[in-house]
Amino acid sequence: MMMGMSMGLSLRQSLTQRLVVSIPPMNWSLVKAFEEEEGDQPLRFKKEHLDTSGMGLEERLQAVDDANEVFRFAYTKAEGSDRNGKKRTGHYKIPLMRDYNVEIDDIKIKISRDEYDKATTILNGAGRFQRIARAVPYHQLHQDIKGFVGEGGYSLEDVVVVGVDRGGRLPSFIMREALGKDESYTLKVDQASGSSGELDREKLNELMESGVLKDKFVLFVDSTVDSGRQIEVLRRYFDSDEWKERIGHREWGVVGSNENGHDHYKHRNINWGLNPDESFEDNPLLMGVDYAPGTHTRVVDCPSRTSERIKSALLEVPRGVILDTSDLSGLVDIKKAYSQFDRAVESQGWRKAQDRYWSQSRKDLGVSGVESVALEHDGSSPRKRLLVVGNGSEVDLSEEEARYVVESLAQGYDVIGGTPSGNPGFVLDLFRQSREGSAQLYQPRYRSDEGAETEQFGNKVIFHGETKPEFRENLVQSADAVLVLGGNEGTLRETILSAYAGKPTYLVSGFGVVGHYAERAKSLKKFDNVHVVKTLPDVVEGLKQLYK
Repeated sequence: MMMGMSMGLSLRQSLTQRLVVSIPPMNWSLVKAFEEEEGDQPLRFKKEHLDTSGMGLEERLQAVDDANEVFRFAYTKAEGSDRNGKKRTGHYKIPLMRDYNVEIDDIKIKISRDEYDKATTILNGAGRFQRIARAVPYHQLHQDIKGFVGEGGYSLEDVVVVGVDRGGRLPSFIMREALGKDESYTLKVDQASGSSGELDREKLNELMESGVLKDKFVLFVDSTVDSGRQIEVLRRYFDSDEWKERIGHREWGVVGSNENGHDHYKHRNINWGLNPDESFEDNPLLMGVDYAPGTHTRVVDCPSRTSERIKSALLEVPRGVILDTSDLSGLVDIKKAYSQFDRAVESQGWRKAQDRYWSQSRKDLGVSGVESVALEHDGSSPRKRLLVVGNGSEVDLSEEEARYVVESLAQGYDVIGGTPSGNPGFVLDLFRQSREGSAQLYQPRYRSDEGAETEQFGNKVIFHGETKPEFRENLVQSADAVLVLGGNEGTLRETILSAYAGKPTYLVSGFGVVGHYAERAKSLKKFDNVHVVKTLPDVVEGLKQLYK
């Protein structure tokens, strides 16, 4: 099912008279996800190999699909009210498919709040690229093709996989893995309207001369098969008595996603799990091929680092590379932070902290006359990642104070931040100047269209998190430690998230509204990982202790 950005799920479907499911939109482009998330590495999970020793192909694919089941659904909260005006909520998962004729009401599955929290935590922590790559149902593809060719009395041993270039190139690699084939091939088919469509005769001759099609069921694979125009071109050749004798094949068929779930002539509709219109975009950066100059029936190889890495990341999935999502304790606990934040900003303690901030002079952070001593890093282990949060609207950190932090920590820490402005942006820029590659700016994904490059940091912004809360969670979970430099309500949210995530978090008492609040807040003092100290040298010493 696919409509627009929401993987084809219609945005509003009534569950009861007034209870409505709303599906959050998602961009399913593999290329964009790869570029925005700086590659194919999951945000917070390690990759590991599934133990498939002693398993046959079908058993291995089933184990792979079982491990990745969470990625094959969209998860949503239903909100509304009953006839009496009483608020109602519900949590649902919806299988991902491309079929305009399927209604959400017919396929929705009610789930518990715990299952919803766990699933969305995994999706958020894995990142968009891994979510797309792991949505493919390999075992189901295997079973669908076995049934398709079996209807004509053929087995998978009789099948040779041929991708319909260009959009079917990557899908044909996926199908090759699903069927356990060592090789697959490609053939460009120009789907021009009417009878003018043509295929790459030169490539067809190469396939014929090599004998790979002889006595085979030729399984053509395309991303989508909606109009069926590619079928009309193929049947002129592969149904022709003359060409059947020349090619020597036994039978042929086409598989690919149909927008209405229908089958065409010698075609079987299949579900790729992901959104084929966006994920299998006709893009040389994805497919690694482009049109040959002056023709629509031939392609030329143009491999790139992006196309090769995307292909590698996709195909490692059916071979048993999974994400270790066994320990979700810290990721799930972070959800509890939201209710504490709501209580905090409504509390008398928060109002008093705001009053003290506005009525008192700016706090001296205690670095005057204190010599910075650089934290040494021997290179034997990765540098820790320090998240800097704080006042993003203005710089109320002096240059002396900021340089003290940077000169003390830049050798042992890389720094990340969620804003290029204010105190965090100031510190990130000084880190960048101190050591190349030591500063990285993150932004929520909905800001990606506003421009991905920043001259200040000299590199691409990393975009992740579909919503502002997801972005903040990802930012906190990406860090080894958190430094709070002033700030108000937004910084309090990030501080509480850091507390619940178990991240060592350092604040200077009385610096910013958050600093005034933290020095007296019992709700923060209960966390052993939250350290409210008197000066910036105390902060630096605490962060150095993480290396001991």
